[in-house]
Amino acid sequence: MTINTLPIITEKTKAILTVNDTYYRSIILEGGEETYYKQKPEKLIDHSCIINGASLDGRRKFIKMIFNIKHKIPIPVDPQQGVFLFPTCSTKKEECTWISYFHMREYKQMGTKTYITFHDDTGILVNNSINSIEMQDMRTSKIVARMSRNLYPGFSPFPKIRLDKDPK
Repeated sequence: MTINTLPIITEKTKAILTVNDTYYRSIILEGGEETYYKQKPEKLIDHSCIINGASLDGRRKFIKMIFNIKHKIPIPVDPQQGVFLFPTCSTKKEECTWISYFHMREYKQMGTKTYITFHDDTGILVNNSINSIEMQDMRTSKIVARMSRNLYPGFSPFPKIRLDKDPK
């Protein structure tokens, strides 16, 4: 068990778990390591978002505006490095876990819960149906696809807005 102050979420981060402890509020899974933090997951994510150019709130507003997603909003923490996280449920719930999109290999139903397997063959059991995880996977994939368009000439991840008044 490693204890740190304030981390940067990177491409090595597999998941961020919410902890209801007297001292710790979150656990970050990276590789085979579990690191405990005093801050809640959203505070850790906000810190990394700010380092990468926008706050968590700013990224949420962007996703809401472009994709019309209102709840359980996936977050592009560091799109250039492929760091996209999605919450498994409302961030207000204690069992909310943030999953790194590119680390997730598969997921399968286990009773009323879902087991998420990562590419390194580790995994976690989350208190969500497979349909809920599948929806979050699809939402995040749309965001990844749209934000990747700027890698190709002639494409922009943002919708075109006409500023002239002439509709021609």
